[in-house]
Amino acid sequence: MTSNSAESMNALSNHARKIPITQLIEFFIQSVQKWFYDRRKEGIQGEHLLTTWAQKKIRGKVEGSRSWVVAGIAQDSFDVDDGGKRGLVDFSNGTCSCRVWQVSGLPCGHVTAVSRFLGEPDCAHYAMSFYTNEVYKSTYEEHINPVPDKSEWEVPDGLVNLQPPLITQRQAGRLKENKRILSLGEDPTPLYCGKCKTYGHSRASCLAPPKTKTSSRTVSKPQPTTHNRPS
Repeated sequence: MTSNSAESMNALSNHARKIPITQLIEFFIQSVQKWFYDRRKEGIQGEHLLTTWAQKKIRGKVEGSRSWVVAGIAQDSFDVDDGGKRGLVDFSNGTCSCRVWQVSGLPCGHVTAVSRFLGEPDCAHYAMSFYTNEVYKSTYEEHINPVPDKSEWEVPDGLVNLQPPLITQRQAGRLKENKRILSLGEDPTPLYCGKCKTYGHSRASCLAPPKTKTSSRTVSKPQPTTHNRPS
């Protein structure tokens, strides 16, 4: 409910991120295969109605509600004084005024206190069905088979071999953007091409043909003419 599954997988594959993608997929397959096997085995060996995790949660509620006082209201409703806010348990509707039982699916402290008041040896039957060991086993009953060897693959005809992408080395850090906010009333400077001496594009995108090489003879730059004023 509160953890991102992608972050959990990233934490799992922290040491395997830099391996090739095919080996990374194989790593995930082996991990899921181990998870399913271990949890399926745990569910088969479990003898209690609920899973081990659910039993631990209920035991904590039982220990915390030993000093609470229970008073009967009707055959299926009870008032529980927990030293703070009173809890009203209604077994006919499967509700408690604290709403922990309805939201979590596990019996809250008020329900465990009522169960002890009624002389029940165990209050596991008040938990929702998805906490049962039977549902836990059925969740992981699917078998995760490993990928066969490459020599056993059935490769269809007509596949095109793709070339790997061209990866160029870039400098570390974020790329710099040469974008300046224009002042009020300022016009943007037009692009000028130093190759064809025109505006509208830069030298890198210029499509003009290159100029032919001229003779190596130096040509003197003409001097501007001056006119003497009559005295």
